[in-house]
Amino acid sequence: MFVEFLTYSGISGMEKALADVDTIKSYEAENLKALVPKESVRSSRFEANEPPNISGLFRPSDDAAASRLIHGWLRRLKPSSAADGRLWTYLSHHTFSEYSAKRWSAGVVESANKQKVILTRFFMRGDSIERLFRNSIGRLWWFGHVCFDDTRPDPYELLPVLLSLQDIQSALLERRIGMCRPLLLAVLELVHELGGVKGDVIKEVGRSANFMGGGIVLDRLSKDELKNRLRPVFK
Repeated sequence: MFVEFLTYSGISGMEKALADVDTIKSYEAENLKALVPKESVRSSRFEANEPPNISGLFRPSDDAAASRLIHGWLRRLKPSSAADGRLWTYLSHHTFSEYSAKRWSAGVVESANKQKVILTRFFMRGDSIERLFRNSIGRLWWFGHVCFDDTRPDPYELLPVLLSLQDIQSALLERRIGMCRPLLLAVLELVHELGGVKGDVIKEVGRSANFMGGGIVLDRLSKDELKNRLRPVFK
């Protein structure tokens, strides 16, 4: 099958429709597929197997398992294509609508700012790094991508470590330093070796990494060099 996506005009129309109370109610009622304008769906040239079934993996504790499946399904996808919100908006509303609804519709119901929750979780807006890790389905792919390490017996071994603390995501993945794979893998390996750390330690690691990045190009350092530089922060 060829993976499908939505046109920019189609997405724009869906976003404008959020001004209608009935549209908001559709998100609250987990009725997502009906919101997709069929005339705005296009087929890409990216061919993949049939999509995995992640409908039962909607709890936060299931994120690692769902991430394995989504990233494994689209592992050949280039990061430049994976930063395109047209893909993830379609997958969130249509292909994986059941998962997205179970995972995020309750947040719409409970929020005082319903439009913000919808735009954050079901769409992918803007150019920030943070947006990659907010969309319902896109976040699962990116979690798998940033910690995938094919030198390990299990390439996704560090995925549960990444998802074990929200502070790891906010301190690293929501900043550009998180796109430095040697740095991220160095941090995850240190956390893994220590059997976990407290959130305050991760915040300090993020500050230290930012400080280092101000004086040197982090991508030029190996993972082991970065581990040696960061190890004292973990003590």
